Amino acid sequence: MAKIFCIVDGHTGLLNVSLELSRRLRDAGHEISLGALTESRNKVESADFSWLELQPRYLSPGVAKGFGGAPLNKLAAAVRNRVGYKRKRERALAELALPAFTYLLQTDRPDLVIIGMECREYIIATYGEGVPILLLSPWFNGAYLPDLPPLNTLLAPNGSTGYQDAINLAWNQRLAKLSQQRQRRFRWSAGLDRESLLLELANRRGIPASAIDRLGWPAPFTIKGLPVAHTTLDALELPHEQPEFHHYLGPMVPSSPPPNEKGSEVDERLEEMLKRRAQQQRKLIYCSVSTMAEGIDDFLERVVQACAGRKDWLLIVALGGNGGRLDHIELPDNAYVFEWVPQLKVLAEADCSINHAGINTINECIVNEVPMVIYSGGRFDQDGCAARIAYHQLGVVGDRAEDDSVAIRSNIERVLTEPVFRAKISEVNRYAQSEEVRGRLLALVERVMAEGNPVL
Repeated sequence: MAKIFCIVDGHTGLLNVSLELSRRLRDAGHEISLGALTESRNKVESADFSWLELQPRYLSPGVAKGFGGAPLNKLAAAVRNRVGYKRKRERALAELALPAFTYLLQTDRPDLVIIGMECREYIIATYGEGVPILLLSPWFNGAYLPDLPPLNTLLAPNGSTGYQDAINLAWNQRLAKLSQQRQRRFRWSAGLDRESLLLELANRRGIPASAIDRLGWPAPFTIKGLPVAHTTLDALELPHEQPEFHHYLGPMVPSSPPPNEKGSEVDERLEEMLKRRAQQQRKLIYCSVSTMAEGIDDFLERVVQACAGRKDWLLIVALGGNGGRLDHIELPDNAYVFEWVPQLKVLAEADCSINHAGINTINECIVNEVPMVIYSGGRFDQDGCAARIAYHQLGVVGDRAEDDSVAIRSNIERVLTEPVFRAKISEVNRYAQSEEVRGRLLALVERVMAEGNPVL
């Protein structure tokens, strides 16, 4: 039995992934302690895991005082940051070095630390102490690779000779944008911005500049050479030459829905709707848009209009607490709107998922064999996920800005009636549930613990 720490930044999707991953490791006999940079103690302990107390994320004085606001305020902050610069820099580096966590590593000596890719100070501290690290990524491969487009683009092979040129252009555009942002931060913070401090800390703890990828995902940088566990499927990647330290574990989706935290009213309404659907043998369309932002009300209205009048369809819309509203329109009798639903329970019954290309929803659709109509939210990695769904024919990708209700209805009809989508997602589901894929987590953990950290 190994002692394993698991550390994530705490946003809901990755926390749920880490809980399922930790459950599988615990079932294999390992001792797991789980911590997050947001307050998630109740959720972790309710899943019967030991809570790992972590230091809060440190925002450097350069970020706190030197970025944003009116030009004169920023100029004053830049001047202020330069007063006592060395003292401020060393104090900030001392905080980022995580002395309490470093002491915990030295005294508890875990056999492995699984760390979310965004928890950079924890990665640096763990590497510096020589404890084996496995990086955890809920995303597809976002590293800078010359034959793979950036994860925030819709690029995918289309048979044209211009695909490689488009990849090159996308990386150059990303480089220009990131460089501009870095120059602006550095100018106003006098080098006390979080990225500059983390890079200095990495150098002091033995991570050379050659191991830093400042172009890939997630920004501001990742560390090349450390093993990365992606909770996505290699079968859904775009074609590229894969680095040997990237590993695909498949979806980390629990086998049963978590308890409903929203009360019995949601359950009663949902059960009523599902019973009605079964009696009338309607196709269930589930629309979830939890991280869409701009234009959400208009888009939801078009989705409702697309389903209106279809006596063979039944629509559930889950707003997900993102501020979207539908109380300004009269709903047809085949549409149900919820602030929140137990998504796994609904997907177990659904025939089609309309979603924003969030990777966690995509993984849950794969596990439940639900083909998709994708309207990307255009944030984070959503465009890259949408590109992969279209390329591998697990669904149809629409244009949220341009598609009217007629186009949305056409996309739903395609997913429901064209056999290729159901066949493809069933094929991917079988692969995800195969012993070969399900066994990768334990095999990778054993390998990383046996080999230790690579020399970067």
